[in-house]
Amino acid sequence: MLDQLGLADELAQECFACRDTVSYDKDGNEVQGRGWYFMENMKDTQWDFALVLRQKYQEEIFRRRLREEGVNLEAPVELMSVTVDESLPVGRHRVSALTKNGLTGAEETILCKYLIGADGGRSFVRRALDVPFDGKTTEDKWVRIDGIVDSDVPKSRVYGAFESPTHGNVLWAALDHGATRIGFAFTAERQKGYPEFNEEAAVAEAIESVKPFKLTFKQVDWFTVYSVGQRVARKFFTKDCVFLAGDACHTHSSGAAQGMNTGIHDAINLAW
Repeated sequence: MLDQLGLADELAQECFACRDTVSYDKDGNEVQGRGWYFMENMKDTQWDFALVLRQKYQEEIFRRRLREEGVNLEAPVELMSVTVDESLPVGRHRVSALTKNGLTGAEETILCKYLIGADGGRSFVRRALDVPFDGKTTEDKWVRIDGIVDSDVPKSRVYGAFESPTHGNVLWAALDHGATRIGFAFTAERQKGYPEFNEEAAVAEAIESVKPFKLTFKQVDWFTVYSVGQRVARKFFTKDCVFLAGDACHTHSSGAAQGMNTGIHDAINLAW
């Protein structure tokens, strides 16, 4: 899809192209055919690898290309209210959106024919138009941490899985710009050891999660603690003029970047 828009080559130049995977058991022995092994069988496409590029780097490319097309993205701007005048026929400016500039505080009312709510899992648009969001959120918590690391993991620049007796199935993902992402279960038992789960705690748990291998962080780029919410909006299109896209209408596990990928699918299909 991105290749059709003339974006794939630039993304590929900046990404980490991952073609190999590995899985280790609890003793650090390599095991075959488990974890991310399915990634090695993407042979039905010219793009026969996982293009690994974090969102901030993708957005730089997308925004630059938008400017080249004469489109300037206004951010940060918050949607304060939205109303639909259903007395007007479809195709007229039925939508009234009140926005507020986060830097200047200036408010602006925009009249438009259509509105696309691509505003995340807590979508204001979805809630303002009373679209139910069916599903559930898991009680389990997970940690993701990105950074520059040193490790004695034999195969480190791949997509990996570690079968840890303390942290579950641990994600090891080589990222762009030499970084690595580590992800693991944050069990209730381990949560008790931290009055506050900060960066230092995230690093300590990441080090524990990949044992028997050694790990040190030279730099931490980002970390988060989250629960998996698997939900779907009852409507993706409402009042004949409002669309929902991305996490605003469907949320699921972040594994394999499903949220970003399906959001891009929505945007490209809707534009088409």
